[in-house]
Amino acid sequence: PLSGDGMYEAFVSGKLAAEAVLSGELEAYQEGVLADLAPLHNASWTAKYALDRFPRLSVAIARAPLAWGVVSRLVRGDLKDPTRARGLARVPLKTLDRLGKIAQPA
Repeated sequence: PLSGDGMYEAFVSGKLAAEAVLSGELEAYQEGVLADLAPLHNASWTAKYALDRFPRLSVAIARAPLAWGVVSRLVRGDLKDPTRARGLARVPLKTLDRLGKIAQPA
């Protein structure tokens, strides 16, 4: 919802679907999709809520030098889940997460 790209998710989903079909374990597809894509999906929606409600503050936080490296790694697909970021980069990410949770519709 935030980046709007969807191609990464489509490729991951296609790979997981092919593996499930070839193995004959179709239930594995749903589990794989949730394991691989849910963390990024949830973080993306939370960031979208923050951006919708607090646009200037959210952009400033995302562009902060500490957070920008993580944002770049997420966009490139090098990091699947922002909660896996380590070090001081977690401070602005946690702030953005809290803003998103405040702004989340009931």
